[in-house]
Formats: sequence, C-alpha cells, structure tokens
Amino acid sequence: MFSVLGERKQTSENAVYRLHGLKKKPAEISMMPSTEPTETIEDIDFVDKDNPQAVPEYVKEIYAYLLEQETRYAAPADYLDHQPALTHKMRSVLVDWISEVHTRLKLANESFFHAVTIVDRFLAVKKVAKKSLQLVGIASLLIASKFEESYTPSVKDFVYMGGEDSYSRAELLDMERVILNTLQFTLSNPTAITFLRRFARVGSMSNRDRYLAFFLAELCQIEYKMLRYKPSEVAATCVYYSHKLTHARHPWTATLQHYCGYTESDLTECVGHLENLIVKYNACKLAAMDKKYSKVRYYRVASIIKK
Repeated sequence: MFSVLGERKQTSENAVYRLHGLKKKPAEISMMPSTEPTETIEDIDFVDKDNPQAVPEYVKEIYAYLLEQETRYAAPADYLDHQPALTHKMRSVLVDWISEVHTRLKLANESFFHAVTIVDRFLAVKKVAKKSLQLVGIASLLIASKFEESYTPSVKDFVYMGGEDSYSRAELLDMERVILNTLQFTLSNPTAITFLRRFARVGSMSNRDRYLAFFLAELCQIEYKMLRYKPSEVAATCVYYSHKLTHARHPWTATLQHYCGYTESDLTECVGHLENLIVKYNACKLAAMDKKYSKVRYYRVASIIKK
C-alpha cells in the first residue's frame, strides 16, 4: 500500500479535499454544513501524532485512496439474475454459515467481510451449481484468512467445518485455485469493515455501540440487495443507525459527516433498507449471527435490535 501511496504523493492531498467535495484546502474555506451550526470538526488523528504505527501523516491519504478503490472490483448488484441454480435465500444461508465458521475458527472480522466479497465477485463471473455453493464459500474464507490473518488455520480445519461428506482437501484446494485465477489474484479491495473501524473511531463509539455497528454491518452482508451500496456507505449507515438505536443525542455529527463524506440525508435510502433488514432478521432468526452477538463478549447487542 505504501508503494502505491508513494506514487500518488503529489495528488493524494487534492484527493482528500475532493473526497469531501472541496476545491480548496480546508483552511481557505468555511466549514462544511453540519447538524450543529456551532460544532467544530475534530482532528481525530491528533492523538496519534507520536504513534508511528497509526501513520498519522498518511492515514487521511490512505482512506482517500481506499474510497477511490472501493467500487473498482465490486460485484454487480444484480449478478444473481445470471445464476440459474442459485437464489437470494441460498446466498443468505451461505453467508450466515460463513459467519458461523469464521467465529468457530476465531478469525478476525476482516476475514468474514473479505470472504463474502470474494464469494460475490466470483459468482458474478462464474456460474455455480447449488451443490458447489458451500465449497465456494469455504474456499473464499480460506483465501480471505490467508490475506487477513497473521496465523491461518490449517486446510484440515476448513475441511472439517464442512462435514465429512461435503468436500475433500483436494476439492477445497482446487476451488481455491479456480477462485484466485478467476479474480486474477486481485484481493486488496476494501470492504465495509475497512471503513467501519475508522468511522467508529470518528464517532467516539463505546465498545457496546461499536459491536452493535459491527453486528449491523454483518447483517448487511447477508442481504443481497445491500450490494447496491458502496462499502463506505454501508459502514456510515451502520454507525448512524447504531447511534439511533442507542438514543445518541446527535447520531450524525459534523465530524462524522466530514470524515465519512456523507450527509445524514445521503444515508436515508440505505437506512431504510437496513431497517427492513432488521425486521426480516427478527422474523427469520439467522442462527449464527444471533448466537454470536448474544454473547457477553459482544455486550449482547443482538438484543438491542429486538426491542
């Protein structure tokens, strides 16, 4: 990533300004409109000015670059129309199962979101039979874990998760090769969690509220119709709606608007789909995610959307 940023050094600053719809440096123009006219925009990276691991000198450029790249490899929002053997429900069941396996293998959240993205990108260009869908899902999670994790579980662990009669080690590795070749090894696309961690920090979210936003973002991965929205838009919506659910005084501040690049009205449509998704979730009870976010470790945030 840093080699790419090096090539973009001269233009990255302008990219950051364009991200927020600015034509000049912030110091040369008035503050962007906010929900609170007197509210000032905080420099959320100032606290990390002496922390080299937080790369405060480059973090804004990095996220400006990620925002430019987020739709580059995105799967079309209607790709299932070209999958005669698959349905929206099959995809939802698969994503919920991937969430369960991801939790049992104790993988990072990034691996789950990346795996779902890989599944969608692959299915957008390759027709898959119903019997092979689970294999595509577990192979995608294997690939994602190799990309995201410092330690990847063994192939044997991934085979075990599918059950004795699901697929063999050879079949899993063969599917891994097919997926990687189909995607031409392009795996660096940002996902909703990429932006969600940043936006949650911008919003100064508590641990409970942050896990609630993570939960909402995972639910969004289950819903095929959410593919119409950009990952950053989904992340911003989850932060906003988490604040709404917890009765925050100001669910969308000027600082959030500034760093996320969305006004409250920009999120209206996505928020509506999220609300419909929550109603659907409460009706069908997707077992894996409900079980995960009902644990004390996650502050039992699953109970919040049932109120």
